[in-house]
Amino acid sequence: MKVWKRVAVALSIVGCLCGCGTTAPATEPALRTHTIYVRSVDGQALEGVRVSAGDAAAVTDSAGRAVLMLPEETESVTLSQVPLGYDGQLEHPLGTEVTRITLCSRPIPPEQGSPTSLGLGDIMYDLTLETTQGPLTLSQVLREKDVVLLQFWYSDCIYCARTFSSLEVACSSYDEQVQVIAVDPLEKQEVVEQYQSQRGYSFPMAACPSSWRRIFGVDLYPSTFVIDRYGRICLIHWGALTNTEQIRGVLDAFVGDGYVQQVYDSVEEIWSP
Repeated sequence: MKVWKRVAVALSIVGCLCGCGTTAPATEPALRTHTIYVRSVDGQALEGVRVSAGDAAAVTDSAGRAVLMLPEETESVTLSQVPLGYDGQLEHPLGTEVTRITLCSRPIPPEQGSPTSLGLGDIMYDLTLETTQGPLTLSQVLREKDVVLLQFWYSDCIYCARTFSSLEVACSSYDEQVQVIAVDPLEKQEVVEQYQSQRGYSFPMAACPSSWRRIFGVDLYPSTFVIDRYGRICLIHWGALTNTEQIRGVLDAFVGDGYVQQVYDSVEEIWSP
């Protein structure tokens, strides 16, 4: 009998050594609340951007904010459903509790569609023109210049000619930073070339599609659309610009390394006598 008891005890010990008893539950990873803000370079909240990491995902609200519960070891988040024209990197490093992501804009490439309307604050599409100085695309110009003045005009417009003369004087000291592009939606390229040949303006001029009048909402000539280095329409001026000091004041707001993007309602908001 004693022998059998000894055998039973031995078998019990062997069984325990082989893994008897319950297995300890797996430790759940510690989670932390992360708030991610997605904005443009001028601080505009970008709504509808999907922010994800692993199995967690959220869409930014009207404040450009998404809140995620993530494991402490999470190092980055991925963005998707980014608005047209914003080409920031898709993966971004994660901060401790609050992460602020800034996306830069660029002219929207033609393969992503064509515009139906463009106005103040909108990102430009990458327009292509055959100008008096050869073919030109907006994205190409913005790689070299800080600001573009897209000028709508036509050949019999007296105030257009006066504006052109003032632009030539005002822009002469910004040669490497400013580009004027004059577009005529009413006439053919032959008329534009003859006009420039007679007047001798230094900036490129072109006949543009008549549909641009509707897309840009142009009813008054001249009209000036100021496009910043990020491809955004930051100022629209309806009518003549003949004060060279005022033009320089406007240009100063858009050129240089310290530029901070801002959308203006009027020229007077930037400079007034």
